[in-house]
Amino acid sequence: MSSQPQPTALAHIRSTRQPSHMNRIDLSVNATPTQHVLLAPLGPGFTIESITISAKRGNILAIVAERFDMEADCHYEWQVQFDRDADMGQIHANLDRGMLTVSVRRIPDPTRRP
Repeated sequence: MSSQPQPTALAHIRSTRQPSHMNRIDLSVNATPTQHVLLAPLGPGFTIESITISAKRGNILAIVAERFDMEADCHYEWQVQFDRDADMGQIHANLDRGMLTVSVRRIPDPTRRP
């Protein structure tokens, strides 16, 4: 287990289309030496066009996934605040068979030895 600080995941409810507690999707946040990796199992029906990812002040990454063809369990929203080592200009996302993967490059610490 790494002693590196982990990003903080905060869930924000902003819509009545938000899923019930039973249908909530938890965002998994993991850190490797070179990147932060976020995983969200959205399931079928979501497309990359239905997902919005934005970087905000304070090293915050906002993710919104929404399906407009449904009335319930179709709006998911997360905000993740990273430590200062996150390169918010190097964010990549992929949606493969319902699994959303977002990676954020980590800025190498020049004081650490390999």
